[in-house]
Amino acid sequence: MERGDKMASPQIEKGYTSIANELMEQIYGRKFTASQFRIILLVLRFTYGFKRKGAPLSNGFIAHGTGTHEITVSKEITSLIRDKVLKVYKNSTYQSPRVIGVNKNYDEWKNHPHIADALTVSLQANSKPTGLELAEALTVSENAERVSQQANLVLASTLTKKTNITKQTIKKEKEKTASPKTDEKKYDEYGRELNEAGWPKYDSGLSKSGIDF
Repeated sequence: MERGDKMASPQIEKGYTSIANELMEQIYGRKFTASQFRIILLVLRFTYGFKRKGAPLSNGFIAHGTGTHEITVSKEITSLIRDKVLKVYKNSTYQSPRVIGVNKNYDEWKNHPHIADALTVSLQANSKPTGLELAEALTVSENAERVSQQANLVLASTLTKKTNITKQTIKKEKEKTASPKTDEKKYDEYGRELNEAGWPKYDSGLSKSGIDF
């Protein structure tokens, strides 16, 4: 959106469509084609949106509103009326189009089963898996097992690295805090270094020549 453009801000004060949740759930939960779904929404907009159960809606008007070809609209509306999803309240005349609306008694709807029911029937009809389906299932299972094993290896490696790093850090901290060794060397009055027994240490060079202090 370019700077200066106004953002859309729909408000119910400008109009709204009041529809029972139960009916809305039946509409989006049933199997309809894309064109049928758009037509039903448009019918709801110009019926319930004006607080009326039916409205004079021509095929041309619906085609323009939904962006659907008028021939397709004619075919889909005929189908929806036949399946009792749409209801004709008044037939068309030369002066005005027919008045139609959504049949809120959804128990009368035909050929548009609920998606969940259709899925259950499909699963029951295909309850016995084919060889290809079994092979795909095994492949998925094997891949999942490999991923799990790799994840465990990565986790173990990460934990080992963290443990080693922790040990090294502790060792370094101990070395830093350890007190430095004091020089415990002792010397006599002549400056000669004394051994542990308190005697002067011999110079290596002089000791070899047999001379001592």
